[in-house]
Amino acid sequence: MRTEAPWGRRTLLAIGALALLCVPLLHLSDYTMRVATMTCVYVVAAAGWTLIGGYANQITLGQATMFGIGAYVSTMLFVHFHVSPWIGGPLGAMAAALAAAVIGLLVFRLWGAYFALVTLALAEMVRILVEYAQPITGGPQGISVPFVRNSLWLLQFPEAKDYYEIAALLVILALALARAVQSSPLGYRLRAIRDDEVAAKLAGINVFRTKMIAFMLGAVLTALAGTLYAQITGFVDPDSVLSITLSVQLALYAIIGGAQVWWGPLAGAALLVPLGQAMTGSGSGAGAGLAKIVYGLLLVAIVVIQPLGIAGFVKSLQRRKRAAPSEAIAP
Repeated sequence: MRTEAPWGRRTLLAIGALALLCVPLLHLSDYTMRVATMTCVYVVAAAGWTLIGGYANQITLGQATMFGIGAYVSTMLFVHFHVSPWIGGPLGAMAAALAAAVIGLLVFRLWGAYFALVTLALAEMVRILVEYAQPITGGPQGISVPFVRNSLWLLQFPEAKDYYEIAALLVILALALARAVQSSPLGYRLRAIRDDEVAAKLAGINVFRTKMIAFMLGAVLTALAGTLYAQITGFVDPDSVLSITLSVQLALYAIIGGAQVWWGPLAGAALLVPLGQAMTGSGSGAGAGLAKIVYGLLLVAIVVIQPLGIAGFVKSLQRRKRAAPSEAIAP
């Protein structure tokens, strides 16, 4: 049985990946496909947050900075130098990794709430800098991605749903990386830091280096999601890709789904993104406000009832299922 279990899991993973790629075959409406595409984008970004915020319990509130760097770098390279997003995206990811290294040098000596507050402050500083760099970034008004032609090389398609397969492939890549990290020596070190950072240091773990690697890997994933977001929407501005609200949303997707497991961002974003779109679909301000209230209530409910999120509920059901046969044969 022990030799068959891994193959069973791999089969399920392969079926799940295939199902994700085959969603367009369902011939859903344009609106539904757009929501599905944007959900994929946020799954990737939330997976980036999970690597540092979930595995190591380093609650960063500045992940939107990485998202915005990916969006802005690829967009500015495309607009000003006609560089394809297939090149601009990786360059944006490299810039985000460098930014993560700089931020890590500043914040990884801090603990708990101080860490979260400093990442929040740094993220707000980056947003303000982008607003003041108007000749390059477009300032508060943002910058548009000109539609040149329908082209895979330019990553431009007539409708948002046409980006779905690329977004789905990026989800598979992001979750595969998150799963690999979780089961790797790096993942064990991150969990040791999450459980007790002092004990991890005493055990010989290089805490600073471990955090930095996870933070930079997460920055790369989040920046790639930002690049795809810019191409799908055709417009980026500080409020959409660098806001505190976005940072909180990315954390919520991971926490509600289960920040300590690789598939948590998928579960959280698959629940919250369509829910938020449904509530704001009317275009009314009340719907947007209601979405924030629902997010808050869900977070409170998860923290009170099951701190491990949706993943915690799944694990509880699995434990009950395994315990049921033994209870049935007990005298």
